[in-house]
Amino acid sequence: MTEVPYEYIFFCMFNSLKKYGNKDNVSKEQVEKYVSKFLDLSKEIAQDVGKSNVVFNEYDVEEELDCFVRDHSDYFYKSNGKYYISDDIDYPDIEDEVMSFIFEKRIDDIFKVTNENIELLKTIGATYVYDEFTKMLKFELKLEQTYTEYVINPTPENLKKLQKQYFMRQLYVENLKGLPSYYMDALYLISTEFIDKFEYIYPEYPIDKDLWNSIPHLNGLESDEVVYDTPQVAIFGDEPLGFKKLEKDVDKMFESKSEDPLGIMNILFASSSIDDKIKEVVYLKYLGNLDSYIKKNGNDKNLLKVKARLMYILDNPDLCLFKEENFDKAISRLEAARFSMPEVYKLADESRFLTGDIFIGKNRKNVVEKLLLMKTYYDLTHDEDFKKLFDTFYTMPNYTEYRGVVFGRNKTLKRDPNA
Repeated sequence: MTEVPYEYIFFCMFNSLKKYGNKDNVSKEQVEKYVSKFLDLSKEIAQDVGKSNVVFNEYDVEEELDCFVRDHSDYFYKSNGKYYISDDIDYPDIEDEVMSFIFEKRIDDIFKVTNENIELLKTIGATYVYDEFTKMLKFELKLEQTYTEYVINPTPENLKKLQKQYFMRQLYVENLKGLPSYYMDALYLISTEFIDKFEYIYPEYPIDKDLWNSIPHLNGLESDEVVYDTPQVAIFGDEPLGFKKLEKDVDKMFESKSEDPLGIMNILFASSSIDDKIKEVVYLKYLGNLDSYIKKNGNDKNLLKVKARLMYILDNPDLCLFKEENFDKAISRLEAARFSMPEVYKLADESRFLTGDIFIGKNRKNVVEKLLLMKTYYDLTHDEDFKKLFDTFYTMPNYTEYRGVVFGRNKTLKRDPNA
């Protein structure tokens, strides 16, 4: 029989009530549902760690809760059948108690339930943050659609509509930045829980997987995980990008609001910040190459859609790429941009692989997009070994046309009707 740590569970419950629900009270019925769901989740954890057939001791939730409130009358009180958090108690006060249980009172690991579990939060009506995130996502998907429509059809009416939505979004983001850090933490955790619950799945990287696995240092690595970042989802996919965009923005707000007196978060995020800056240059360069290709070879509707999707995912209030003058300025600033191969090693591996994929691979989709990715790599590195590798395929069909796109003098490529 496993003893239930009621004191810890109740502190977790009031913690979640404040952090995720923006509430200060809960009913007995809600508490009973919360405890029941909490213990169900604990059993699942127990099974995952090999502790099968866990049985909890019998309990009377109301009796345990009344005792808990009496013992912690500085924090909580009971009135008219409901249990309240005292007015002078804020989230950090309750969080301190939860952490003391974890670190000092040796709570069994099976009870370390994920507090942001959406179904658990629903039992006590602590869905404020979840509901807000859902509203944000709905608005973001609408903004994505408006953004795409304007890039493809840049009429004054579409621009006005986009600017209005863009302003509303930025106003909302600025308001969020003024909220307590624990709210941003809650929003961040809910966004990650959202991914797990609703499984936002994006398409596989459109390459010849057999060819990928035939290369020794790539074999065994998931191509989607190695190279298929969000901008490439924009380039090669069709699915909505709003969730990816919102998730990234929430991550940034979380980093900026994290209370970190020792600077630990700065150390943890330092390398990812550098990577983000390099990625921005790489994909803005790609965007410039794509734009030049479209202007030179005509408005292919598929490539226009790729351009719109990539602009949307890269854009931010500092860039405002949807404004033509800002777009031209952002692209022109990258003319002299250069990276060493180690700085863009993933793109180097990808570009070398794609030379084989476009000539001998079985996947004939997205050839132009792949060629422009290789062109971007070469523009940024001037990797002559990569050019030599490309030229080993000089006997293959389309070699001259493909080489023209990557290294200059590009001609219009006809899309494979099956692509």
